[in-house]
Amino acid sequence: MKRFTLRDRLIGVAVLVALAGVVPSLIEWMVATRAAIVQTDTRAVASAQSTRRAVSIAANEAAVLEDIHKVIAGQAAYRAVNHGFYDGRLGCLVSPKQCILFYPPNAPTFLDSRLATLANDSGYRRSFTAGPSPPLVPSDASASSVTTYRYDAWPSLVGHSGVRAFAADATGRICFASEGTPVIQVSKGKLEPSCTSLELFEPKRPSNAPTAPPTAP
Repeated sequence: MKRFTLRDRLIGVAVLVALAGVVPSLIEWMVATRAAIVQTDTRAVASAQSTRRAVSIAANEAAVLEDIHKVIAGQAAYRAVNHGFYDGRLGCLVSPKQCILFYPPNAPTFLDSRLATLANDSGYRRSFTAGPSPPLVPSDASASSVTTYRYDAWPSLVGHSGVRAFAADATGRICFASEGTPVIQVSKGKLEPSCTSLELFEPKRPSNAPTAPPTAP
């Protein structure tokens, strides 16, 4: 068995002393490195989640604007066959024959039933407000005819399913509210002149849609 000399013992003590100073620093460095990695991972996850949310919000807003365009276009086409009046019931655009007596059963419809139900869709709540009825409604026009209307959509969960709220009326004008709450409505079935405009949508009348017969004198 080898016996350690005094020199060996002194060297061993020196190594232990050196390690005593290095080990705490080494441990501190390892802890700091681990914390930095965890922090970097957390930021990466948060950034990815934020990106996914932004993409989802953009997709939802695009979908709801497309729905608004469909409502405006549907009402504009319906007006052409209903003696110049819109309808206060979206269901009449889905099944025109039930509201306009002369309308052929095999003629085009004007709106998808999905939109007429006003169900939550694409992260947005929906509402439809009928404007005032005309003073005189022809006997072969829809009994629920109106002179104007308004369609609203706002996020079900602001900041997650959407950011902006939207509203449109018979003029084709679309307004938005950046805080996500419904666009202010004072006049029934109309946008307020002061609301923030997003665009003016001017639909084209379908060429295959029938026209309203002339009103009897």
